[in-house]
Amino acid sequence: MNLDAWLDEDDNFDLINKHNEILEEAAKHEGTAFEQGSLERLNEWFDDRRKEYDYQRWRVALEVTFAPSMYQPCAAPFEDLNKVMVKDLVCGQRSIDSYILVRTVNMAAKLFAMIVVVEDENENCVMLQVSVDAFHAHDVRYLPKGAVLIVKQPRLEFVGHKKYEINVHHVSDIMFVAPTDDMVPLNWRKRRFQDASEWSLDKWIDMGEAETSKGEHGFSIEWCNQALKRSPTEEDANLIYALRSNGNYAAYRYDAALADLEKALEIPGFTEEVLRRKASVLYKSRSFKECIETFHQLLRKYPGHRNDIKGLAMAYRRLFEQTHGTYDFRAMQIGAATSETLVLDHATYTGPVAVKESEIHGKGLFTTRDVKFGELLLCEKAFAFIFEGLDSRKIPDENAHKFSRARYLDTARVNVETRTVARGPLLDLATQVITKMHKNPSLRSQVTDLYAGNLPGLQPGDDNSVNSFQVLQAILVNGFGSPMTSKTIHAINVDDRRTLHDFSCHGLWTKASYINHSCVGNVHRAFVGDMMIVRAAQDIPAGTECKFWYTVPAKNRATDTRPWGFECRCITCVDARETPWEVRRSRGQLRKEAWRLINGNKTIEYDDLEEKLRSLEGTFSKPALEVPRFALWDLQFEAARKMGKMGHSSQAIYWGLEGFKSCGFIIEGYEPRGTELVIKKWGVVTDEQVEVWVTLFLAMGCVAPELAPSAEKYARQTFMLCVGEEVSFDLFCGSKSGRFWPLTDFELKVNW
Repeated sequence: MNLDAWLDEDDNFDLINKHNEILEEAAKHEGTAFEQGSLERLNEWFDDRRKEYDYQRWRVALEVTFAPSMYQPCAAPFEDLNKVMVKDLVCGQRSIDSYILVRTVNMAAKLFAMIVVVEDENENCVMLQVSVDAFHAHDVRYLPKGAVLIVKQPRLEFVGHKKYEINVHHVSDIMFVAPTDDMVPLNWRKRRFQDASEWSLDKWIDMGEAETSKGEHGFSIEWCNQALKRSPTEEDANLIYALRSNGNYAAYRYDAALADLEKALEIPGFTEEVLRRKASVLYKSRSFKECIETFHQLLRKYPGHRNDIKGLAMAYRRLFEQTHGTYDFRAMQIGAATSETLVLDHATYTGPVAVKESEIHGKGLFTTRDVKFGELLLCEKAFAFIFEGLDSRKIPDENAHKFSRARYLDTARVNVETRTVARGPLLDLATQVITKMHKNPSLRSQVTDLYAGNLPGLQPGDDNSVNSFQVLQAILVNGFGSPMTSKTIHAINVDDRRTLHDFSCHGLWTKASYINHSCVGNVHRAFVGDMMIVRAAQDIPAGTECKFWYTVPAKNRATDTRPWGFECRCITCVDARETPWEVRRSRGQLRKEAWRLINGNKTIEYDDLEEKLRSLEGTFSKPALEVPRFALWDLQFEAARKMGKMGHSSQAIYWGLEGFKSCGFIIEGYEPRGTELVIKKWGVVTDEQVEVWVTLFLAMGCVAPELAPSAEKYARQTFMLCVGEEVSFDLFCGSKSGRFWPLTDFELKVNW
């Protein structure tokens, strides 16, 4: 959302004024040294913030936070940083060459961020605020009293009388230190950790296994790291790598798990289990070819294991999807219908398309050869995906864990510098993307290569740091809202138009993000769970850029594409800008009058409606074949649907074909009466056209039966484009639906 639109509400304007006052007060203290306040006052402030947050939750409030001034994450190696104390920090300035070591004084509270009071070795206390993005990616469920942390390149902020905060927004700027680490002062260690240097290897392994069984994978990995620092033998080290691979695998750190498993393969007697785990990690990493090779290696040495054979078959199916684009769409739809999170187990297929420099904007997706209408160009699994249910927002973490947050407390993060406002679902999506990038650096470039507005990208080799501001901006520009499945649009009551745009899912599809916007696109996207299906919406020559619309085009003006940071220059938007205001005002008035005629009564005054639509058509100076008429086709399609329901077949056919002509179609074969309808040129395809073709099929069955099969064929093809597949057509629009096609006696018996 654009900040200007958000500020139209008076309450929001008051919030930003209050935020500016806080910034002005903080600016007065910039450059001043830290001044120690009492711990009692700090704890009171901490409790007040928690109570205020709880009060807002019960009042069904909107939680608004403001992003700080944007800064880059720490890219310097930890070894190059010097330890300083809190008293050495200066307000408003980032300590570039330093880090602080602190421990928590109380148990952290999870509010709009993780907030806790911390102290350094000199007992200087300060409030620490860690963003949800940074905290979630570290596999730490909660932050108890006595936890030890490192903050790299800390920045001290003044927030009130002797009250300071250190804010952490980048996941790589905070480190959770194991209580047995040598950096932890002895007086901070609990009694049971005082003699950690004397622990045996068996005790380290037992502790790691215990934490894994409790689901505390972060602590399990830390115990293994601490054990490796004790200079174990090569054999013992490989055992620790095997144990650590379990924690990395459970925590979705697949890059690290693979590295550990390669070393664990050297353990005698562990080869079978390690190979099986390696195959599983490769499958989760979408490296299906390598996964198949590992399964073959496993089955050669240890044949006959049923789960290995099943896993090999699944890997082959995914590889076939990945290389040939052949999917079982019926199984895909069933999976989306039965999954709680809509995260499906399918591979990404990239067809005859490639990323190149675009004349429209930045980079684009181009065809590498001639493609035909309906051809599959891309079937992509989301890099990250969330499903917002009716009662909670469910965020799947791969295929297992879910993080839910009640919708009674919605969130909004305001960034004054980028002039954007990100709402709750997109913030949740950013958390998932940041977590995935942090845990698997090999995936990082998929996001950092995307356009992120005017924010500078990170340079390769930045110590695997993740810029939270860049990620959120990339999501705001490249993220997609979607229905649970596109076929639900055609399964619902089509009279309720509001549900057509009631998106409940949000995702980031990195390959599809390169498809640029145009109100007159040549490809069409559809969704099945977290899979996006992109097909050609017309015959496309080789080397042509693929385009679809990011938002439903405006009817009587240029489409507003400011949220994406550009101005649409498609033929319809250019024509709208060149059309005089008086013409657009007249067009808008005629549209209102035509809608009243269509929806006002059960019967339609045909002559009056025809006059209005003719007058509306006269406001366009260019032919529809050159500039599609967005302000006209919805009226013509609605007239066709109403005429069909009233039994006026000829009028329904006429207005349906007129609507397709307004969309830029060239359709031949109806006048003079032929034996087959033929689309000579496909125009702009919309979801409404599926029902229009069904209406034409039923009407032609009454007045021109020989043309009805052609209408059914194009209904199927349009459905395939809008839904992504054709196998569901009969169930939702065809003979089995009972909504349009009359059921046969046999189908009536079966359904009964």
